[in-house]
Amino acid sequence: MLAIYLLTKTRLTRRQYSKRVIEDMKERHMSRERMQWLEMDILDLQFEDESFDLVIDKGMTTTITFDDGS
Repeated sequence: MLAIYLLTKTRLTRRQYSKRVIEDMKERHMSRERMQWLEMDILDLQFEDESFDLVIDKGMTTTITFDDGS
């Protein structure tokens, strides 16, 4: 996700369930003005319809890019 942020001029909104992770990420990425971290349950998202042009699930990117050696 960081690569997308660095290679584009887009805003990046990250949703995370863990408040501890959010606090850590906000601190690590303090200088990245277009990066936003939100504490939110995936089963109760608080976004309006059509809020995003693209949504990427990190679990899916890990699955797609995982090289199992075969």
